[in-house]
Amino acid sequence: MKSYRLLSILILASFAFFTSGCSNNNSLSDAQKTEVKSIVDQEIHDYLLANPQILTQMVQELQAQQQQQAQQKAVGAIKQNAAQLVNDSVSPVVGDKNGTVTFIEFFDYQCMYCAKMYPIVKQVLAANPNVRVVFKEFPIFGAASQYAAAAALAANQQGKYIQMHNALFDSGDIEGKMTDAKVDVIAKKVGLNMVQLKKDMASSAIQNELKANTVLAQQMGIQGTPAFIVVPTNLNSTTDAGKIAFLPSVTDVNGLQQMINTAK
Repeated sequence: MKSYRLLSILILASFAFFTSGCSNNNSLSDAQKTEVKSIVDQEIHDYLLANPQILTQMVQELQAQQQQQAQQKAVGAIKQNAAQLVNDSVSPVVGDKNGTVTFIEFFDYQCMYCAKMYPIVKQVLAANPNVRVVFKEFPIFGAASQYAAAAALAANQQGKYIQMHNALFDSGDIEGKMTDAKVDVIAKKVGLNMVQLKKDMASSAIQNELKANTVLAQQMGIQGTPAFIVVPTNLNSTTDAGKIAFLPSVTDVNGLQQMINTAK
């Protein structure tokens, strides 16, 4: 019955379009055309009310198309910016620095979802010790995030990036709880030279890195954190398009592992 009614609506809609769209067709008066259109509109209205799942399907299809478009745009941007993503001289690199696969994360220390992903990322990277890891500090939650990101990058200058990175997430200071003073306390516990740390935090190299990461994220279409990119370290933009994995969202262990497998 539903399929019969839908067919009837389509026939009426086609008839209404034909009669109203063909300027040489004078078989119906304007009043009759208006009446047919009114009937079609009412039929469609009633059908959608009786079958609201169709609207859900339409929304899901639209979202799927938008996600696919965003993915395609991101893949293009990743290929164009591969050097900055993979081999930027300021971004901290951990794991196997000679790894053939590079795992890149954009994150903010105050981001609740980044904090949720933190143990998952650690677990996946521990299971893949041959992966090269690039951390892209992307502080979007205000001044405290900027301060923490600069401190982490400055810690990298002292060879203690991953210790500072882990300590900042382990502190649990997310969603507005982090302060400059708390970051300093963490840095001291990590064993950093605070005088040198503050000097490096204010350096043009680190400040420019944070600005460059923001621009890079925008080019990727990344509007929030976390976001993950996994690519072959020596990415060939012509032959390796199918090996680019991009996810601007949270996932689980299997999701991150699948991204790594895709890039291998």
